[in-house]
Amino acid sequence: MSLDKRQVKSQQRLMRALADLLTSGKKLDQVSIKAIVNQAQVARSTFYRNFDSKDDFLDWVISEIETGILEAVQMEHGEIVEEPFKNYFRYLYQQREFIKAFVSYLNWPFLTEKMFLTATNLYEKELRGKQTIISATDLANYIVGAHVQVSRAWLMTADPRSPEKMATVLTTLTRDNLLKGFGIERLISLPK
Repeated sequence: MSLDKRQVKSQQRLMRALADLLTSGKKLDQVSIKAIVNQAQVARSTFYRNFDSKDDFLDWVISEIETGILEAVQMEHGEIVEEPFKNYFRYLYQQREFIKAFVSYLNWPFLTEKMFLTATNLYEKELRGKQTIISATDLANYIVGAHVQVSRAWLMTADPRSPEKMATVLTTLTRDNLLKGFGIERLISLPK
């Protein structure tokens, strides 16, 4: 079922309201539906027209953030774009304060689970059969785990480096250091 523009706008206002409440110092477990609708300046019925509960709303918020990040690094048919790290960091930078609110107050591992699985699967496909020292699964988990932590630290920094610089950092750490240590840096498709 397709959402109308008014419904989409209401959902975005509710999500922005939650981010504002979190950045103002409220703890997630202390934020009520009443506080969210008051901050969003929408009727309580608007909230319940879109969501069954606060947990349903939080699940939707996490899904929206995941979708935005995944869309930033992929094209329509799931093909990886030429510069996925740059696109990833550009998206995070553009949405920085908004995403930072949720990274600080929602469960970061839960927030990144879908992205982690997607990225791990992509790396596993690239790594499978390229070396025998460590399994492709273990190596993919290590790489993606490092990427997630570097991204989180960058989001939380008061004076972040540019998205382009961060893309270079991830590429250098991954291809030019870790994968080079296994002698497979040229066999893996990473952005240059």
